[in-house]
Amino acid sequence: MAYQAAIDGLGVALGRDPLVAPDLKAGRLVAPFDFKMPSDLAYYVVYPAEAIRRRKIKAFRDWLMTLAELKTAAA
Repeated sequence: MAYQAAIDGLGVALGRDPLVAPDLKAGRLVAPFDFKMPSDLAYYVVYPAEAIRRRKIKAFRDWLMTLAELKTAAA
């Protein structure tokens, strides 16, 4: 929502490269400074332990992990 608010001209937002790159490339967002700051933060997939027995939950989790592994390998 913060990115969309910035696109709509309602203010500024801090963003992660993979999430804002398409909007920067298309000109919907602009980077006001030539400055990037590395982050040690991460994303976590969390769910109740018993939820992994549900096929849809496991498939979604596995899909996310595959994407993360591909992104890490490409970096």
